[in-house]
Amino acid sequence: MKEKIDLRVQRTQKNLKNALISLIDEKKIKDITVTELSEKAEINRKTFYSHYPSIEELVYDILEDHSSNFNNTISTYDFFSADFNIDHFIDSMNQNFVNNIKLYRSLVCTSYMYLFDQEKYFFKKCLMKKFPQRENLPDTLVRTYCNYIAGGVYTAYYELLILRDDKTLEDIANVIEIVLSEHLSSIREKYA
Repeated sequence: MKEKIDLRVQRTQKNLKNALISLIDEKKIKDITVTELSEKAEINRKTFYSHYPSIEELVYDILEDHSSNFNNTISTYDFFSADFNIDHFIDSMNQNFVNNIKLYRSLVCTSYMYLFDQEKYFFKKCLMKKFPQRENLPDTLVRTYCNYIAGGVYTAYYELLILRDDKTLEDIANVIEIVLSEHLSSIREKYA
């Protein structure tokens, strides 16, 4: 059974997460100090360190929360069902992306880029859980498909984050729809 976390600990961690997200509006993550983060969260530095060893770990915890929420959303979809609605799924993905866009923008092109890559890894794991167990579908093939799909989806989002041209979230959604629908339908046809 999962251990219950003290409400004061939960409140402090939530305040730290909100403070970091608020500071991201003002500056890049790499420029945020523990002192200013603690002041924003209205705690002292010692309290920060009793919860997190570094800002990096706090960022990771925020992303883990987002990934958990996304995992809960993705678990409601059956990619291999005849009535799978790719538009609804992409809307869910885009909503997750938009909700976290400030954080993602702060991660890309910094030493924290690997945390954005971690999001891709979480998405890949979610996809892998959704693949039906089939004798004719080897695990290595499932991992490869899921890695390919997750890589394509997150590359599309990454392009939107780093490129300052006229690409919109709708353009990215169209790319993601192509990546997902073509690959999922080919898997369905081959291994159904």
